[in-house]
Amino acid sequence: MKRKRNLLLVIFLMVTFMAATLPVLGSAEEYKVIKKAVKNKKTVKTTDEVTWFRLEVTDKGARKAKVKIRIPLSLVELFADCEKEAIDLKDKCKISLKTILKELKKNGPMTLIEVDDDEALVKIWFE
Repeated sequence: MKRKRNLLLVIFLMVTFMAATLPVLGSAEEYKVIKKAVKNKKTVKTTDEVTWFRLEVTDKGARKAKVKIRIPLSLVELFADCEKEAIDLKDKCKISLKTILKELKKNGPMTLIEVDDDEALVKIWFE
């Protein structure tokens, strides 16, 4: 039961993250600007450089990925740049997506969350 609750929590967090970024995508023109920015971002890739935000749900029975999401980190950073203020949490604690990404990128490629259930494996990581 605890594993299913953890799996639901991870899925809820990802859906919330995705939903929070959707208002940024207003018009087709804005989409073109974002697409162009992602395409034109030329960087030299090293083994310590993070370039992708990935989420994967694997069915253990079929040993096959049910869901694969691969988002360029530069696109996630564009969404973070659109954030006007930090998000207020409990007891006047504020959190900024931009600051979180900056700190996580310092660590290089790594697993952020991994939930291993009897039926499925959910993994979220930077690559």
